[in-house]
Amino acid sequence: MIYRRIELAEINATLEQIELQGGTRITCIPDLGPVQWPRDQLLRSPIDAALRRAINHAPLGTVEPDGSTIKLSFNIYLIQSQAGTIVVDAGIGNGKTRTDRPAWHRLDGPFLKILSLLGAPPADVDVVINTHLHADHVGWNTVPDGKGQWQPTFTSARYVTSAVELETLMERAETAAKPQELLHGAWADSILPIIEGPGYQKVRAGDQLCGLEFLGLPGHTAGMLGLLLKSGSETIVFSADAIHHPIQLANGASASNFCADPARSITTRLDLLERCATERLLLAPYHFPDPAFGYIERTASGYLFQPVRAYALQ
Repeated sequence: MIYRRIELAEINATLEQIELQGGTRITCIPDLGPVQWPRDQLLRSPIDAALRRAINHAPLGTVEPDGSTIKLSFNIYLIQSQAGTIVVDAGIGNGKTRTDRPAWHRLDGPFLKILSLLGAPPADVDVVINTHLHADHVGWNTVPDGKGQWQPTFTSARYVTSAVELETLMERAETAAKPQELLHGAWADSILPIIEGPGYQKVRAGDQLCGLEFLGLPGHTAGMLGLLLKSGSETIVFSADAIHHPIQLANGASASNFCADPARSITTRLDLLERCATERLLLAPYHFPDPAFGYIERTASGYLFQPVRAYALQ
């Protein structure tokens, strides 16, 4: 594996990129972040001895020493391989009305320009995967058409999501008093245009597509899927929202405030961490700030995140 930091002078940005055996390149593109976030908005756990240990073991700068504020990112992953050009999760998007989420409201970020600079303009993207259908994972599914309507951003791509996720959400939309407000408005502007346009390819855990295997990660939502990508002897797992922040790696760490089934999300997280540690899987989390790529090591008090760049520099 090769670890790089890609300098994009045109937009004054630096991105993390890894290259696996066989030439597969994976670039982490923050759609928003890193940003400082009140910890109790994500995790309401009291600062006990376990959380204090987690804070002390978190990568430098990802949490304030007093535990009041954490650093988060909203990472879109671009995969460029012989199997195709794939976007994993679609971020928050530009111009989306999110009045109840001020940090997401009507953003104007450079994501599409970044894709072009990386040699993957939107028209060349083959697959867009929504690991689940929360508003901060579907925003770039669509862009405005100039007539007040939202149209698919990636005109040649297959849009892919979990069958369970999509079916559950469609049932919610059918019974919602105001479906246009569902998921902070993302149902109307980022999901429904895909359903009514190109449609979603529905997948389930164990299915495979373009060299990726879908991995069931229930708990945060009922149907959330992660992804496994093998290239040579190396395997990377895209963990979606199974883990939100490094302080959740300690024994006894709670679920996020946004998990539909907190108990199941904790079990899913612990199972994934153990698998990463046992099989030495490279982890690509959705919300970790730079450095986002890393390995998981088992410790007496839980697990430890070791950024890839620490290994690359050894």
